[in-house]
Amino acid sequence: MKAVLNALRSKSLSMQELFNAIGMKNDFRFFKRNIEPLITEGYIEMAVPDKVSSKFQKYKLTERGRAIIPELVQS
Repeated sequence: MKAVLNALRSKSLSMQELFNAIGMKNDFRFFKRNIEPLITEGYIEMAVPDKVSSKFQKYKLTERGRAIIPELVQS
């Protein structure tokens, strides 16, 4: 969770860019376990929410996600 939020700290990233930033292979299981819960809990959001499978889809921090970053730095 921490790595995903830190990767999105300064910019929106595509799924592939996000996987590269955290050093993971593009793995659907990793997405389901680590990224999807962050979306569900409101920490990150899709830039194009009405087109989930768009090739232009990017992920970005929400206000809630930005608010938790200082807590992650301290832990």
